[in-house]
Amino acid sequence: MLPDILATFVAAGPLLVKQRKDREAAERERQLADQRRYEEQQRRKRDANRWRRFRELAQDWHELAAVRDFLAALRSINVTSTAEIDGRSVEEWIAWAEEWLQRADPTACGVGSFFEQVAEITDWTYRD
Repeated sequence: MLPDILATFVAAGPLLVKQRKDREAAERERQLADQRRYEEQQRRKRDANRWRRFRELAQDWHELAAVRDFLAALRSINVTSTAEIDGRSVEEWIAWAEEWLQRADPTACGVGSFFEQVAEITDWTYRD
């Protein structure tokens, strides 16, 4: 019986090697599929975060439009040129407000700059 047992082991050797290689290949495929799923999940999250930032910038722009309108209304009010508030003339305060508006406007540097701000957003920008 020993020769039969030995023959069985010899015959089973290549089969066992093939099974091990098949398991290793299946594991590699599973890991690749997991990696692809993870990368797709991160891509979707980054895209959603960028859309969120786009909406935030649009909201900022919308709020700044109201501030611009308010500043225009203030400019139209007649104020004596000698009026001074906290060491500044009204014209200086208006210039101060205009400077802040310019800095806060997400479109002030053009469309390219606007979308650069959106493109800077990653899948880790927002933690919620």
